[in-house]
Amino acid sequence: MQKKPNPLLLKRMAAADRALAYTLTLSPKAQETKRYRRESAAEACGILSHGLERYIFSKGQFSVIEFLYALTEQTGPVHSIISTWTAHGGDIAEAHAFLESGRLLSSKWLVDFTFQRRKPQFCGQLRTLFGLEAIRVTRTHAKFVCLWNDEWNVCLFTSANLNTNPRNENFLIRESPELVQFHRDFIAELWAKKAPEESLEPKAKVHIARFEDE
Repeated sequence: MQKKPNPLLLKRMAAADRALAYTLTLSPKAQETKRYRRESAAEACGILSHGLERYIFSKGQFSVIEFLYALTEQTGPVHSIISTWTAHGGDIAEAHAFLESGRLLSSKWLVDFTFQRRKPQFCGQLRTLFGLEAIRVTRTHAKFVCLWNDEWNVCLFTSANLNTNPRNENFLIRESPELVQFHRDFIAELWAKKAPEESLEPKAKVHIARFEDE
């Protein structure tokens, strides 16, 4: 008698065979690797240059919001995309202060749908300060910041969320028009597919079902 295949295994195999929706191959460039103990975010960022790739390993001496400040000190006013699994109220408020001061010209936020359940006060703060149109929720654990203007195109990829954590975190800074445009295209497509009011949906199963169609 032939043994029937495990339906859960078949489901996993089908998911693995699914073509990736978003992939990008970048050509090798000069790279810098640094390990920091006590240096500030500004020192960790170093001097920006076009085509730069810099990897930083920290022990929690600085946060994403401090990197955002340090980077925009060099780029000048920029448009921004911020993707995070969670965020703290103080960091949200500081990001909004960057927007009000003109340091950020615009800001779009991608957050995990569980954020509103885990941190309802901070999620509410994000909606109040930035407005529903600036926010989309989905199933995400991706943490990155994209910054761009007429001169600069900077991506910051990190293990850290938009909060302060005294633990090992890594950061990769990449100045790349192609990489920034890649993420801008992804965000534009997601914004077109999802209405801003969908971020208010409280049911997890609804977000999980919608994720398959995004």
